[in-house]
Amino acid sequence: MIKIGTDIIEINRVENLVGSQRVFTSAEVEYAERYSKKAEYYAGLFCAKEACVKALGGVITDYEILHDDAGAPYAMWGDLRINISISHCRDYAIAMVVVEV
Repeated sequence: MIKIGTDIIEINRVENLVGSQRVFTSAEVEYAERYSKKAEYYAGLFCAKEACVKALGGVITDYEILHDDAGAPYAMWGDLRINISISHCRDYAIAMVVVEV
């Protein structure tokens, strides 16, 4: 069975969460802080977490968005690898996850 989740958000809605340890792990904060447009990257991570919740359940803090050696985002849910696609522009971020369970 394949599970799919997606989420979209206005980037300005995430700006007050930037750097929040309640939502983002220290690794996620470290990742987003590398970029000059931090809010876009935080919004993408937030969308990815929400998309994971929509696909598999749980709460947003159950998921940590990681990046492989090529920079591709993914997450783990137990032994399952969650494949993630994240995009963002000036106003919006969107993420989609696909996992085979």
